[in-house]
Amino acid sequence: MLETKPRLLESIPDLWHIPATEQELALFTLPFRDRIKQQAMLDDTFETAAHKYYDSVLLIGRFQPIHYGHIFLSLQGLQIAKKITIGIGSSNVKDKDNPWSKEMRKTRWENVVDTLGIGNRINDIVFLPDYNNDDVWLTNTIATLDTTGGFNAVIGNNGPVNELFKWAGYPIVTTKEYHREAFQGKEIRKVLRKKYGLPC
Repeated sequence: MLETKPRLLESIPDLWHIPATEQELALFTLPFRDRIKQQAMLDDTFETAAHKYYDSVLLIGRFQPIHYGHIFLSLQGLQIAKKITIGIGSSNVKDKDNPWSKEMRKTRWENVVDTLGIGNRINDIVFLPDYNNDDVWLTNTIATLDTTGGFNAVIGNNGPVNELFKWAGYPIVTTKEYHREAFQGKEIRKVLRKKYGLPC
């Protein structure tokens, strides 16, 4: 049952903070209503059933905010790996394109994991800060992930990030995206800013 009084997710006095309620953010994280269709889309993710199966894959993103495109990507990852490590990127950045704190993003991922009942297949959820140098970022990111048991491949469609990990020798798994035109952070932030009259 929905709450009658909106409850803010967090109340940080920040010009770029987007005060969205749980119900409003849920619009972007609702799972498929048709489970058969969902499974069909997951089965169609990879061209062959003989795709390499990994012990652990890395799913990295800013998750500003987390949306069903991210959730679907995590389910795609579980098609080819025993476990997933979720890396919350730009964890040290707070600006108009990164309004949610790292703690809030982690909490929302934990809620999703709990809702889906896949906690036993999540290796860890880690914070990955930005650096002004790609080599430094890659070195520190891999070092952080090594403390959680490491990973065997990277899953996702972020070109620059994929190129860095490919250069470092990691296999890259790209996927079919779920309604990219609607489920992308930039568009979702735009909708929420328009609703609250905040500057873009």
